[in-house]
Amino acid sequence: MQNFLEQQQLKYDYEHSLLTTRIEVQEQAFEIVSRDIHDNIGQVLSLGCIQLASLKNAIDNKDVVGRVDDTLQLFKKSVKDLRLLSHSLNTGLVQHRPLEQSVKTEFDRIEAFSNIDCEIYVPNGEEALPPDQRLVVFRIIQEALQNILKHAEATKIRILLEQLETTFNVLVSDNGIGFEQNERKVAQSLGLLSMEQRATLLKAQFRITSLPGKGTEVTLEIPITVSVN
Repeated sequence: MQNFLEQQQLKYDYEHSLLTTRIEVQEQAFEIVSRDIHDNIGQVLSLGCIQLASLKNAIDNKDVVGRVDDTLQLFKKSVKDLRLLSHSLNTGLVQHRPLEQSVKTEFDRIEAFSNIDCEIYVPNGEEALPPDQRLVVFRIIQEALQNILKHAEATKIRILLEQLETTFNVLVSDNGIGFEQNERKVAQSLGLLSMEQRATLLKAQFRITSLPGKGTEVTLEIPITVSVN
């Protein structure tokens, strides 16, 4: 019996180490993309804004000025959208700012290109999660939001962040088309494995409930004493 338990513990430790390494590699990739967006693409577009503004001031034709101004506004919107994307991919930024603020940044991105109504509820104030846990929780929320955007056809998204005495709870819900949970193909397409794996790192309870026409809820209950490392 003792030997069996030791083997199970070794298996758990090995799988946990692999999963941790895999997620660390993903975060490194996110960090690289975030820097590229900020340092390269963002700077090029910002320079384009400056040049268009200068060109606008040198033109006398009102029609041409109007078209240049429209293009300038598109450039400015692109710079803003890219800045929000860069922030959401920046590992260090996500770790060291409140989870509520990171979620609001995601909502800003969603509302910039859709008509989806997004709301966040934080009834008990700022969460007590350490930075490593905060990052993992945020990536789970990101994945849930991406699933909604890709598949749900929702008009409303609600997120609850609730700090309790022994757990930190997250609820992501939408009013979309929902799905049959026993459809394996649908489950795979929703990227549920990625969320489940991250929840495993937190030793958290992870649930997803959905019915056709009734929307979807993703629930996460994290013991606040657990450390990812």
